[in-house]
Amino acid sequence: MPAPRHDSSETVLKTGVKRTVYLQSEGPGGPRVTKEFHGQGLGGVAWIGAPGDWRRASSERSALAHARKAGLPVPRPTAVERSARGSWELTMEAIRDARPLSDVLEDLFARPMEASGALQEPVHRLAEQLGALLLLVEAAGFVHADPHPGNVLMDADGKLWIIDVARSRVGASGARVEASIEKALSRMRELTPRTFRRRVALAWRGVRADAEWSRRIEADATLFRVREMRERVAVWRRDSSATEVRAIHGGPGPGPGRAVHVRERGPTAPRGWMTRLESGPESHIHAIWDTLVRTKLHRLPCGEPRSLSLTAPFRVQFDMPAATSPPSPEAVRIVRQQLRDRGLTVEPLREGGERFFAGPDGIARISPFTRLVEVRESPSEGGRP
Repeated sequence: MPAPRHDSSETVLKTGVKRTVYLQSEGPGGPRVTKEFHGQGLGGVAWIGAPGDWRRASSERSALAHARKAGLPVPRPTAVERSARGSWELTMEAIRDARPLSDVLEDLFARPMEASGALQEPVHRLAEQLGALLLLVEAAGFVHADPHPGNVLMDADGKLWIIDVARSRVGASGARVEASIEKALSRMRELTPRTFRRRVALAWRGVRADAEWSRRIEADATLFRVREMRERVAVWRRDSSATEVRAIHGGPGPGPGRAVHVRERGPTAPRGWMTRLESGPESHIHAIWDTLVRTKLHRLPCGEPRSLSLTAPFRVQFDMPAATSPPSPEAVRIVRQQLRDRGLTVEPLREGGERFFAGPDGIARISPFTRLVEVRESPSEGGRP
């Protein structure tokens, strides 16, 4: 990735191998979003002004224009131009005070016991909004290349916007549109209970969202998430945006070993937490790491992964509350329901091992010394109330 631009009026919203997205808070016409495209050269070095960047920027501008013409709520593109440092950029209007739908859903359903009572009205209203958005998508024949809650924004007025429409198209067949929408519903699985997904489907499909269709969607969601989680766990064992591989010394033999370090973690454990070091056979250490990573990706409470040594001696470091105790039955019920929502259960790595523990906050967390196991949900099992 290229070095970020030094402009006090710019904030980096998203960065990756092929693009960096900036929010410019000042400038002619008010705030705007700039998407800078950059290719990848030899050795992973960013290639500013790489062949094809102009085509990618122009293609996304065209996709935005077609989506707006079809009546879809997408940002208005303003220009494709070459920057002073040679990169091709797409600029578009900024959605003021916008939050990703994934964050909105996570806050709304942060704790299962709160997903009732006072939250019923905002839950119902958001389900109706999403259903209305899906009706617009269906009417336009719109197929998003990467449909997931992170590619929908909610502004300060509660309006929903679709973003990142590169490689998307308008005027697709009904079957392709429905498959894309069903994929989007599947990707809400980690963030929402089944009852909410059912409300969204009813607002979109009406009587077409019968029990048989709902069962098929839930089954597809389970299979989709299992495949996606396996791929994402593999990414955590490579040098990627989530982790980095560094050489380490001190192991047996003359050469350095390799360790995976999680970039998001700070140099020390958070207040009230400690960093624990566990060593043992390779299979055991990798099993602990996989549980730590999968629970993080599934947004389930557990410890926080810190590092994994990929060569002997095999070790894993993770953060966990310094003081732990057996969780209450109610706290265990909550985390078990979260597991069921994801089609999962837990098994201890060793016979008689604990499945859950609680920190000072009383929240039940999954023990790192367990294994997440996929289970086939029966149609009668619902999501959180």
